[in-house]
Amino acid sequence: MKFVDEITLADKTILLRVDFNVSLNPNHSIADDARIKQSLPTIEHLLKHHNKLILIAHLGEPEKRDPEYSLKPVAKRLQEYFPNKKIILVDNFITSPEILTKQNSGEILLLENIRFYPGEQENDTDFAKQLASLGEIYVNDAFSVSHRKAASIVGLPALLVGETTLRVPK
Repeated sequence: MKFVDEITLADKTILLRVDFNVSLNPNHSIADDARIKQSLPTIEHLLKHHNKLILIAHLGEPEKRDPEYSLKPVAKRLQEYFPNKKIILVDNFITSPEILTKQNSGEILLLENIRFYPGEQENDTDFAKQLASLGEIYVNDAFSVSHRKAASIVGLPALLVGETTLRVPK
């Protein structure tokens, strides 16, 4: 496995696993965005080379789809950090795959809370295959969740092996 800055990635569709499990205020605004800020250098590095980014993250520990755990506040904050890019929150990549196929280079796609999908925590092979079909390269920038046996941490990179699986130097 290589570090993301050891090879040149250009004009690729990259699945970037990030840790956006931020703390929220009672009104669902972000209380502390340190985890978002930690991923900004990786996002900027990948964007610099004209890659299309699909961000994968979770928020909280929902047992099913729950608006209380939506990544909408995160998408809003990302838009503040990237005012020249369009941040698109993809509500359900399984039922709306056309959003992903129509992604423009000036857009960053953020998949809605990955834990809304039952296959994530179960590391379901079919779910991991659905994720893998979205991109060419997998980059893990979510060190704090790397110990989990979730599909977006274990199953997905196992399907995108070799040069397509990268890690971020810390």
